[in-house]
Amino acid sequence: MTLTAIAWSAGSMARTRLPMALARSGVAGLTHRAVAQQAGVSLAATTYHFSTKADLIAEASRRLLAGYLDAFRRFAGR
Repeated sequence: MTLTAIAWSAGSMARTRLPMALARSGVAGLTHRAVAQQAGVSLAATTYHFSTKADLIAEASRRLLAGYLDAFRRFAGR
């Protein structure tokens, strides 16, 4: 596995776990360290993929909204 693939994998894992980290800690407690710990990746991976706390919150919001939209589409397709 290349270094780029490892970095992408770590970033993907962090993105996947962001909404859970936000739910557990709230906006005030959301940190790069908390996301890294929740995702099981290095702190460097989270800071590489998300420069600021605002970036973490924006990605978590995108993930949550995408999940809601998928659920609504499935419901509408019944």
